[in-house]
Amino acid sequence: MGISSLIDSATLDVIRRLIANPDEFFEAPMLHGNGFVRLDLKPRTKDEARIDIWHVDLPQAQLVSTPIHDHRFSFVSQILAGYLINVRYHIVPGNSYKVYQVYPREGEDTQLIPVREGVSVIYDGCDVLCAGDTYVMKALEFHESRYYGFAVTLLTKTEVTDHVPRVLVPAYGEPDNIFSRYNFDKKRVERIVNDIRSRLDSLYLSSKI
Repeated sequence: MGISSLIDSATLDVIRRLIANPDEFFEAPMLHGNGFVRLDLKPRTKDEARIDIWHVDLPQAQLVSTPIHDHRFSFVSQILAGYLINVRYHIVPGNSYKVYQVYPREGEDTQLIPVREGVSVIYDGCDVLCAGDTYVMKALEFHESRYYGFAVTLLTKTEVTDHVPRVLVPAYGEPDNIFSRYNFDKKRVERIVNDIRSRLDSLYLSSKI
């Protein structure tokens, strides 16, 4: 039984589009502050879907690492290749982090505004995931993503709320509010996207599944 047995036809169609011509079917890549490349499917809609790519060779993202965050939307994410660990938390009074809310700045770039000091996190569990696996997050649930080498996911929003998303910043640091999702080494990211396309081709198409 091949890996395609774990992927539905709509997801396989997205993979084929990424392999065939990312410029035609996806918006231009963005480097997310949490260290992954985001590829939005065209056309963007309310229930938009996107490809997220984590890769060990990606350029540095924001200067202060803030991987623990929540979303104003619920989503389903399917692992297309590689390994991903989704770690879930909730916050309690403490002294490890400060809570910032995320507001638009320019385009898809954001600015973090402090709203609360003095929190810590309680570990709620993790999902250890490989190609074909799916995980679900609800709006306002805190989590972070970890990977080994590389990982590729297809994220689909399921419910969008009016809440303002939040990010946890280490108590000793300040957020990198000058980071830009558009200002990065585009040739380097293009090489990584092409590497991922080749891996997906080998995994899903070249084996004649």
